Amino acid sequence: MAHSINHKIFFVTSKIILLLSTSWLISSCINNSNENPQQGTISQSETGELIFYINNKGFIDNPNIDATSLLVAYIYKKNGDFSQPCPPPSLGHKSNCLDSIAFANEPGFFGYNSSTHSYTPPLMSDESNVHPIKYLDFTLSQFIMQAYVVDDEGFPQQKFYQYTKFTDPSHQIKDGDEFDIYLAVHFNAINFGNDDNQRIKLSSSIFHRPIVPDLLSPKISIKVNLSANNLSGANGNRYVIPQLNTWYDPYVNCRGAAINPNLTLNEKSINVNTLVLSEINWAGSRPSNGSNFYNDDEFIELYNTSMQEYFLSGWSIRISQNNGDTTTVPFPQCTSIASNSVLTIAKHNDLAFTGVNIIDQNLSLDNAGALIELLDQSGDLVHTIDCRGIIGQVNWPGGSPTSPVSSMVLKNTFTGTPICNTTYYETTPSTLGGTAMSNMNIDFRYSTTLFNGTLASPGFFP
Repeated sequence: MAHSINHKIFFVTSKIILLLSTSWLISSCINNSNENPQQGTISQSETGELIFYINNKGFIDNPNIDATSLLVAYIYKKNGDFSQPCPPPSLGHKSNCLDSIAFANEPGFFGYNSSTHSYTPPLMSDESNVHPIKYLDFTLSQFIMQAYVVDDEGFPQQKFYQYTKFTDPSHQIKDGDEFDIYLAVHFNAINFGNDDNQRIKLSSSIFHRPIVPDLLSPKISIKVNLSANNLSGANGNRYVIPQLNTWYDPYVNCRGAAINPNLTLNEKSINVNTLVLSEINWAGSRPSNGSNFYNDDEFIELYNTSMQEYFLSGWSIRISQNNGDTTTVPFPQCTSIASNSVLTIAKHNDLAFTGVNIIDQNLSLDNAGALIELLDQSGDLVHTIDCRGIIGQVNWPGGSPTSPVSSMVLKNTFTGTPICNTTYYETTPSTLGGTAMSNMNIDFRYSTTLFNGTLASPGFFP
């Protein structure tokens, strides 16, 4: 009898212990979940591929995120800075630079031409598009993204009608390689439409380099451990992706200052001669010793004639060459131009012209002339000059590729709306400065002599 009672007591005690243990386990899991909130994880497959698993928690509740948004991961070499442009390939693209990219939905990378800002997807023999543009799918409880290698311009690299995988032989990774990862959301990245040509949105921030996301996660640093076929880190073979409510707008301080894109040009209070093209160096540069001629060492300068500062986030300069080529140079987020000041956009800053404001490798000016248009963030035309030799205007009324090389500059006596003729523009006078003493934005090696050097005045309006 006593044995039976002891058995029952043991049985009841065991149940109590089991219940207490279960309660503690549940409480522990909840507490740990609260202490370590996450939006998802980053892991490495057995083959070494980087895979992102992101749950849709928070995405469906955010009014700014919809089907036209883009969820993307930017993968940088250690200490890479998302807000800085990558150096040109000749200077070592892969050093501290955008290395790879992953995305939850296809925005049009496959077929996007960064030089012409156009979209022409390479079609298969049956006229099908291998990578049609896709909206963000909110019916999914989890977004799964795979990393792909980027090219020298920071866009997904293509190989045999597919994107180049993170572990492709052309992209060698090894034990100990370190990367910094940012998760990002681009709002309104795709147009609503029935087909690709309607869905592509060439003005989307997804095509900007450096990147200009609307939401950015805190930095996630990883270290590759191929020998264990996973990522070594604080969370074993996975890295935690911070919750969406910790992501932030890196450009919040200047977005509010930008001009309302829904206003008309008149309502924006931008007169056609408020922001003008004050100097154009289409002819290149030459050192003082005449050793070389750099015909692509070019820049364009804007002058703000008003008493108001303008924020130029989303603005761009469109250049239509005489040979039919068209390129667009976008302004980085938070770009501004103060009152009665100039802003210089150059192709290089390591030759004749230093101290410029914006560097863009796509800047190109045909010696035979070009149409240059300044566009605001809505695509409205703010200022233009047509130097293609049409009636009433000429092919570059100022500037010269002969020694000394010189730029074309707006005359300081201009009135009205400048156009491309000798009434408004002239060759840079020697008094404006081609020497190191007269212009600190020109390298001393390019000071003018009787037969050589470079005459230009970047950073200064006469």
